[in-house]
Amino acid sequence: MALYWTPVGLATLKSVVAVALFLTWFALQGVRFWEHELETVLWLFGSGIVGIAIGDSALFYALYRMGERNTLLVAETAAPVLAVSFAFLLLAESISLQQILGVALVIIGVDAVIGLRRGSKQFDKVGVLWALLAAACQASGVLVSRVFLTQTDISAEESALWRLLGATVVLPLWMWLRNDSLVPARSLGPAVWCRVTAAIFIGTFLGVLFLQSAVQRLPAGVAQALIATSIIFATAIGVAYGERVDRRQWLGVALAVAGVAVVVL
Repeated sequence: MALYWTPVGLATLKSVVAVALFLTWFALQGVRFWEHELETVLWLFGSGIVGIAIGDSALFYALYRMGERNTLLVAETAAPVLAVSFAFLLLAESISLQQILGVALVIIGVDAVIGLRRGSKQFDKVGVLWALLAAACQASGVLVSRVFLTQTDISAEESALWRLLGATVVLPLWMWLRNDSLVPARSLGPAVWCRVTAAIFIGTFLGVLFLQSAVQRLPAGVAQALIATSIIFATAIGVAYGERVDRRQWLGVALAVAGVAVVVL
């Protein structure tokens, strides 16, 4: 998708479509998502601006400069560490030694799965900074969500919508300042639009929903580390499509799965 839109344009498209899906769902279910304290709504709205609008855009900028593997190597390693650190410093939220061991195994495993391939783009200083900014924004968004999901009666579904609304309000303004457009750089056929829609439904709509559900039930750092295991599913899909996976990557998958088991058990 990054070939058809600018980083900000792609982040905007994802947020707008996901918000439309949530509003449709809530309308059918009769959910009155606006009936919460203003402070709760504003904080979640702001966490969407930081975690989704700025975080996703920074991630896409890093992808443009360093490629997928290098970007994920930085972002998926830094985000859990930052989430644990922020939660400890700001919320005095600690995790057990067993959970620390599980998080460490997940991070090591994910790094091994991502790895570096020959011919991949080299690390770029600006790209690394964008990836670190994305990780910090993600961790901050998770932290704010954790506070209000555990201390108020707002649901994971409603918090997901308010976060996406924050991104949807800010991103179009950013696009206007940059003279970006939601119109793709080249014409897309029906098959491509179907893939784009499916990717947004799974990656943004369900992704943010499940993220909020995880943050509601788990310490911030643990939830962020488990989210990083998404690369394992991407690897499994790649294998199904004939992509070769070497021994190091299989070892990484095993370590990440073991880390998840240690956290859960």
